[in-house]
Amino acid sequence: MGGAETSFSLQSQNPVSGPLHVSFSLPTSAPAQLEVFDVAGRTVVSRAVGGKLGTQSISLGKLPTGLYLIRLGHAGRLITNRVAVIQ
Repeated sequence: MGGAETSFSLQSQNPVSGPLHVSFSLPTSAPAQLEVFDVAGRTVVSRAVGGKLGTQSISLGKLPTGLYLIRLGHAGRLITNRVAVIQ
């Protein structure tokens, strides 16, 4: 078999005050989608990410105070994290 596989992961500050920064790791260079949903299920942010494997970071900007779900989809897999935005 080949070398060690890069992990599939998603991290963010929690709680966050100011811009929301997200770090994620992809095991392949396949396309990925990063989405943020509010508690009503509405999409607040949607970004195409990926194109390279390994750990990456992205700023999703400043969100209004509230609770959000961050979802990373890649190669048929999903990871979801919760984050509270405070002022």
